[in-house]
Amino acid sequence: MTESKRKQQKRTKEFKEAAAKKVVEQGEAQAAVARNLGVTAGQIHRWVTEYKQNGATSFPGKGKLRPEDERIRALEAQVKRVTMERDILKKATAYFAKLSE
Repeated sequence: MTESKRKQQKRTKEFKEAAAKKVVEQGEAQAAVARNLGVTAGQIHRWVTEYKQNGATSFPGKGKLRPEDERIRALEAQVKRVTMERDILKKATAYFAKLSE
């Protein structure tokens, strides 16, 4: 990697939310906000889009999920476990049915 490339900086949830609010609630131009904060207009656009879609649950952070996504993950894990238990019970039923014959 060359020295001319910028190192990717991590922005906090509060930073992103404040930038998105400037555009959405205060009506500032995305380009102006980007210039003032030292980020690209594309980043501001993504942050505004996410803020409009998710509101207070925007920008959950690395490794963290929005409450809805966390619930989906938990339910998928539960379905997987229950399916495995059902398959085990099917095999056990078949095995004991053969023994009783």
